[in-house]
Amino acid sequence: PACGPGFFLSGQTNTPRNAMPSLHLVWALMIARRARGNGLAGRVAADIFLVLTIVATLGLGEHYLVDLIAAVPFWAALEALWRYLPVRGFGNQSVFAVRAGTPPPEQGSV
Repeated sequence: PACGPGFFLSGQTNTPRNAMPSLHLVWALMIARRARGNGLAGRVAADIFLVLTIVATLGLGEHYLVDLIAAVPFWAALEALWRYLPVRGFGNQSVFAVRAGTPPPEQGSV
């Protein structure tokens, strides 16, 4: 489990301190956002996954509530980056499109 405020303030150094923000929640939020266009079943499944992720991370003691709250701005920043660098395609094309409009590489180029 993550190092909580009690451990951190008491000076104990043998506990991990890498739980801020909760990337579990960031992934669940990204999945829920992407599932909007996949019909009712996809949205319901993604929302259930989101709720269960929140309950599990808090219930199992992996994260504190403040870790989940801090994950929301982190998710918003990733969403903004996702919109700024939209995914063009996979395969021989470049994965991220650049705003300046650079063309994808030619077939067979590295």
